Amino acid sequence: MTPLVDRTKLYAQVQIDTSNKPRIICMLHDRCVQLIRQHIESAQHGLSAHLVNAQNIIAQLEHSLKKTDDVSDGLFYLYDYSYCQIEKADPPSLKSALSIMTSIRDTFEELMKSN
Repeated sequence: MTPLVDRTKLYAQVQIDTSNKPRIICMLHDRCVQLIRQHIESAQHGLSAHLVNAQNIIAQLEHSLKKTDDVSDGLFYLYDYSYCQIEKADPPSLKSALSIMTSIRDTFEELMKSN
C-alpha cells in the first residue's frame, strides 16, 4: 500500500473509533449509499465487490436493530427490501435500493442535527 492509502485508512479507523454510536450508524448508511452509487457509475454488470460490501453493511444494520417498536420493524423491512434489490443487481433495482438507503441516511443525518 502507498503511504497515502495507509493514511486514509488510518484516518477512517480513527474516525470510527472516536465516534458515538449514532454517528457510526450515519457513517454506515453513508458508506452504503457511496458503494451503490460507485457501482452504478462504473456501469458494471452483476454483483460486484461494491454491492457485496453494501449488502454486508445492510446486514450489519439489520442485526443492530432492536425490534421493539413499529419504527424498528419498518426499518428492518426497508433494509431487507434494499438487500434483495441489490441482489438483483439490475439498474432499476439498484436505483430503488439507492433511493431507499439515501432517504434513510438523510433522515438519520437530520435526527443527528436536531439532537
